[in-house]
Amino acid sequence: MPHYPASFTIHRLAFPAHLGVYDAERASPQPVAVALRLYFPQAPAATQNDSARFIDYAGVSSAITHAGTTREYRLIEFMAQELFTLARHYLDAHGGAEVKLWLSLTKLAPNVEYLEQGASFALCDLPEGATTAPVA
Repeated sequence: MPHYPASFTIHRLAFPAHLGVYDAERASPQPVAVALRLYFPQAPAATQNDSARFIDYAGVSSAITHAGTTREYRLIEFMAQELFTLARHYLDAHGGAEVKLWLSLTKLAPNVEYLEQGASFALCDLPEGATTAPVA
């Protein structure tokens, strides 16, 4: 059973997105938030060497916010999958192929009566049965 003892979290990447099933809903940007967790199969070299290779979380954040703010999406599930795929490609291209990814997309203020704290959809590519270090 694989174990991922180290993780890096982007807690909340908030930006406006044109997200909604109906044209009127997509017409004005709505607030969304993305959270990412990167799971490492061993402690990264950067835990032992302050000049070691690292994953640039500003770069992956920029790629996600660009895609999230410049396109229209009808479904939260589809948008989450698109952002997940983008983040996965970014990690693979920047030395993070062994890193596993968890991504959650939250529509912060959907126009749904009585709904508080939004609605979310999450994806993950951890292998089945994997264990992880606790996330703070």
